[in-house]
Amino acid sequence: MVPARRRRLRPLRAGRPGARGPARRPFVAAKNIGHASAKLAALPLLAVIGITFTSGDATSVYGSWTLLSAVAAAIALGWALSRTRRAVTGPSQLPPLRSLLSHHAAVFATMVMGLVVPMYLPLVVLRLEGAEHAAYFGLSQVLATGATLFVLAVHTSYVAEASHPDTDTAACTRRLAQMTTTVAVFGAAVLALIGPVVLALVGGAYRSHAATHLVLFALSILPQALIGAYAVMSRVRNRMRILLTVQVLSVTGMVTLTPFAITRWGISGVGATYLLVETVCAVVLLGPLVRAWRDLTRPERAR
Repeated sequence: MVPARRRRLRPLRAGRPGARGPARRPFVAAKNIGHASAKLAALPLLAVIGITFTSGDATSVYGSWTLLSAVAAAIALGWALSRTRRAVTGPSQLPPLRSLLSHHAAVFATMVMGLVVPMYLPLVVLRLEGAEHAAYFGLSQVLATGATLFVLAVHTSYVAEASHPDTDTAACTRRLAQMTTTVAVFGAAVLALIGPVVLALVGGAYRSHAATHLVLFALSILPQALIGAYAVMSRVRNRMRILLTVQVLSVTGMVTLTPFAITRWGISGVGATYLLVETVCAVVLLGPLVRAWRDLTRPERAR
């Protein structure tokens, strides 16, 4: 991320000009898998503690996440601090402070807005349809979230790779388009075809009430993938104003339309709202997406 005249995102750490970010990928994958496994392994022990001392409340679940996350954060912080004491050879790769702050503020804003809808939907389903239907919706939404995270993994990898100064950004962006298309189509197909089967394994009522929502949400993955691709391309270019505006539009549409859709179609109304809102936002972003694509794939982007 650098000033607008260069239109290139610099890595957010200092280091040697030849250092490559992808070398850290195995470590990141091992960290994520190890952290998730540790949380699951600690859950039975903390469940016994919760039942024994707190009459079986949610302490076990909170403990398995919060306590272990705190330990992992402390270890990561200690490692990061130890790295800062080492001498850095070569010129600094960090962008100006103002550019850093504007980028991180925009990313933080998108993260906060991204939490609104997942927190809002279970509450509105519970309020309008009751606890039983909220359970149907909760399981289907877990499956839907897994499919969207599958696509998100491609996008986050692109930011890590394309922001490095030695990367062929044009080629990297073309790979982003290919991988996003493949993964989004595959994820949507799997969710639409396999998701209802998984619901049926849990119970026939789950499939009858939530399968349509799952299929409609699967279709919405395609415009979501387009929006996500534009989001990471905006981060690389450090131009996120349009993205923030569209995300406000998306959150507003979901919060406003979902209660009416649920009242009319039940849980299926949530999937219909997702599909409508995400499609509209994707159409709005088509022009900016084309401009971002041209900027990132022009010949001088090749390194």
